[in-house]
Formats: sequence, C-alpha cells, structure tokens
Amino acid sequence: MQLYYVDESGGLKVTPQADASSETVADWFVLAAVGVPDTSRQKLALDLRKIRERYFGDMASDWAATELKGRSIAITRARLFESLSTGAAPAGYEQLIDRKKFGNLESDIAHVFARFRPIVFVVAVDKRRLAAEQPDATVLGTAYGALSRRVALTVQDTAPGESAMFVADEQREHEQYFGSGELAASRRRMNQTGARPAQFDLILDKPLWIDSAQSSLDREIIQLADIAAFHVRERAKGSVPSGPIWPALRRCLRASNGSVKNDGLVIHPKPKTWPEALE
Repeated sequence: MQLYYVDESGGLKVTPQADASSETVADWFVLAAVGVPDTSRQKLALDLRKIRERYFGDMASDWAATELKGRSIAITRARLFESLSTGAAPAGYEQLIDRKKFGNLESDIAHVFARFRPIVFVVAVDKRRLAAEQPDATVLGTAYGALSRRVALTVQDTAPGESAMFVADEQREHEQYFGSGELAASRRRMNQTGARPAQFDLILDKPLWIDSAQSSLDREIIQLADIAAFHVRERAKGSVPSGPIWPALRRCLRASNGSVKNDGLVIHPKPKTWPEALE
C-alpha cells in the first residue's frame, strides 16, 4: 500500500482584489502529498520525532509548540538571519536562538527528504484565475482532482497490483467535500483533459482522517507535506525561502521527464509563463 500524506497551505476563499485580472496578483491554495510505502511508515515517523526531540528537548511532548511547520521554520529563519519580525512562531521555536543549531535543524529535515526520497506531488491553484476562467470548478475539487490523477498514474506505472490511500489531518470542510460526490466529477474532468486516463479506483475512496492530538506516527509524516505545500506557495507568490530544505524537496518532486512542470508540480489554471522559482 502506498500512503500519501496530504496537507495544504493557503485558504480556500478568494481574497477580494480591486484588479483581479492583474497577472502580478495571485492568491494561492496549495495541496501537497508526500508518498511513502507502508513499510517505511514507522521508520520515517520515528526519525522525524527524533528530530523534534533533538532540537526542542522536553518541549517535544507539546505537539502544538514544536510541530515542524514550514511557516514556523521560515519565521525563525527570518528572525535569526535577517533580523525580521514576520509573525509569531509557536512557543517552542522561541528557544531556537542559535543560528548554527537552527541551521542543523533545517539540514536534518532536508536529510530526511534525501534519505527516504518520498514521492512528492504538489498542486498549486491560482484562485482568482480559476474563478475567472473556470467558474464551475471549486478550489478544493481542482486540487484534489489533480492530486488524485498524479497519484493514480504513478501507481499504474510503478506499482502494478498495489493501491494508494491519502492520509490527512481532520478537516471538516475537506471531509464534507469527499462526502458530497464532487470528487468524482472533478476526476472525470481531469481525465477528459489529460493525455491518458487515470485509474482512480486504485486510490481508496476517502482519506484516512487522523487526529493530530492523538496520532503518534502519522502526524509526524504529515509535517513533510506541510513543509512542501508552504515552500511551493511561497515561491508561487514570488518569495523564495532560503536554506537547504527546498533543494532536497525539489529532488523528491516526481518528474518523469526531468522537469517538475505539470508532473510533480501542477499549476491550475495553466500559467502563460511558468514561475522560474518553481523550476
């Protein structure tokens, strides 16, 4: 069984904008999936837990304060290296006051991507353009439809006889979406526009929803999906996070032709010019 851990960055609502047609303005929703075989689940989760324990010490038992989130890491890097105050990071990150220690934390996260080489797929939805060009499509439907297609094709091509399952944090809006039947319609649209049909029945009908307050292993792996979604959203917005994580993550974005464009990374609607920061 292939397990794809899913997380998002950005909200589903379109922010009002005076000039919504401006190509310089984007409002992004990003959905990322990090795929690992079930045989790697325990080892990967325990390695991530050890990282939190190594850098947060006794506070690692406080999940909310020490979760490895892309936004918290970016805020801490800005505070330490750029003397910028860009928002409040969780309490656990306040103890990271040494540049070398923080740099080692980032390197350890990058090493996890490099060591386990999970399959990473990311879908970035430009919400304003989607609303203008495809008014009948929903942000969540577009994101999950594209993500499902990429996962299904990968299982078809690389793991004959296997199946895949999404694993995600409990989110009522997402759960309601899967119960609505809209995903089937979104998948049909994706297959109509794709070069070849995806066998969506290779993916279990609904994600496994976990409670991060109770989960001991799966919540650790979902951290990687959060980091992936955050990095892609920041780059889509024009901000380029520094540090070692993006290069390691970039090598995990599945690309059958050497380029992540429209393969490991999908942008909807398709942009006229591919963002250089995402190549």
